[in-house]
Parts: sequence; C-alpha cells; structure tokens
Amino acid sequence: MKHYSFTEELSSAKGELHLLVEIGETTILPHDGRSVTVEADLRHMTIDVTREDNVVSVRVEQEDKEWLQKLGRLFSPDGHPKAIVTIYVPRTCAIYAKTITGQMRISDIDAPVTATVITGKNDLANIGARIDARTTTGDVRYEGLLVNDHHRFEATTGSVRLSLVKEPNAQFDGRVITGDMRCDFALSQSQVNKALTGKHIKGTLGSGEGAIKAQVITGTLSVQRAKEVVSY
Repeated sequence: MKHYSFTEELSSAKGELHLLVEIGETTILPHDGRSVTVEADLRHMTIDVTREDNVVSVRVEQEDKEWLQKLGRLFSPDGHPKAIVTIYVPRTCAIYAKTITGQMRISDIDAPVTATVITGKNDLANIGARIDARTTTGDVRYEGLLVNDHHRFEATTGSVRLSLVKEPNAQFDGRVITGDMRCDFALSQSQVNKALTGKHIKGTLGSGEGAIKAQVITGTLSVQRAKEVVSY
C-alpha cells in the first residue's frame, strides 16, 4: 500500500469537508487549528484533494474505471483495492461524507454531520450538532449525547442503534417495517402502532425540544442507555 498525506488550510475553523470513499475504512477526528489533514494508505486506489474557498473535497476511488476491470481486480493476485483514510478537521468543521463499501467512523465533531454508508458500518460518537446517518445494507451506530437538534438515522436492511448517556430532549419518531424495536427511555404522549406493515412508535423525550427520526425497513432499531461515552 502507498501512503499519501495532504494538508489544506481553511480561512476559518467553520469550514466544510466533502468526502467520497469508494472502498475502504475512513476515520474523521478533530484537531486544533484550521487545517484539514488527510492521511491515506491506498492499494489500487486514487485520491484527489481540492479546496475551494472554505470547502475541502476528498475523493478516493478505484484505479480501474470499467466494471469488468473492477471485478477482475477483486480476484487479482496482487490484492483487491483497499483504502485506509484518516482525516483530521477543526472541531467546528461540517462533515458531508459517503462510503460506498466499507466502514466510516466519525467522532467528537461540534458541527453538523451527514454520513452515508451504502454497504458496511456507519459509526458515530459524541457529535455536538445535527446528525444525519444512513446505510442501505449495514449498521448505523451512535454513542454519546444527542443535542437539541433534528437528527435522522436510517437503515434499509440492517440495524440502527443509539446508545445515549443521557435522555435526549426530542420528539421521537421510530419505525421498523420488518423487525424489532426497543426504546429504554420513557416516552410521554406516546403512540404505538402495531400493524401488518411493522411497528411505529412516536412520543416525547425530555422537553421535546429537538427531533429524532429513526427508521429501519428490515432489521432492528434500538435506543438504549449507554454506560459511558466512546471515542474512536
């Protein structure tokens, strides 16, 4: 694997990171300063890092562009495409990240986070702003506190698990079409709808100031009490 390192300076700490990783493992963490630093180890992958104004864009893609070439690379004797990417951003940098296949970890960011994993694991912890976390096939995990904002968690096939160290203040709207749902926190003004199309629970957590919308088409949805805050 080849190692690559990039640093882009932002004009302020309230910038944006736009990330696409086609295959691999990605970790996004905060650091001091106004720079976005990218450390990547790649095999049969390319990386492109650009900055426009206060927005840094990172794309990590396979070398082979044709579908048959990509398929052949999976069975190549010199190894399949792989990326291990770690990105350090200012704590107040907004994140817009997508992984096609692999795992994403984002923690300790005090700005809005939008994270999508098509196939794999989507793990977040200790986010101090709005969260939008989704997966098509895989798992969405969040650990820590949920601030009073509008949050959304979705999995088409897989699971959503929220492990919260404190009861959030939110209007909760949880739905599972096929599968099971669990909520450890008491909901006031709760509405439970068990129908042929699944289970739907709505209610108020705490003061109800924010909102949590969580949905799983096939799988499990759980909102549970966490014993401790996890950092990656």
